[in-house]
Amino acid sequence: MLLAAVLVAAVPAALLVGVVMMLLGHVVAGLALFGGSVLAATAAVVLAGMSGARHLRKLVAESSSHIVQLGRGDYTVYR
Repeated sequence: MLLAAVLVAAVPAALLVGVVMMLLGHVVAGLALFGGSVLAATAAVVLAGMSGARHLRKLVAESSSHIVQLGRGDYTVYR
C-alpha cells in the first residue's frame, strides 16, 4: 500500500518536471517522462487492486468460518 501511495504521489511531480523539460527544449525527454508517469500510475492502480483483492479474500475467508446453518427447529415461523 505504501508503494502504491508513493507511485501515485510521484505522478504529478513527474508531469511537472516533464513540462519544465519540454519548455527548456528537451521535448523527447519530457515526453518520455510523461510516459513514465502514466506507467507509474498504472502500476499503482494495479498494485492497489491486487492488494485490495487479497485483503477482501482474507476477510471473506475469516468470516466464512463463523457462518452457521440453522435447521428447521432453530427458528419460529409466524403466520
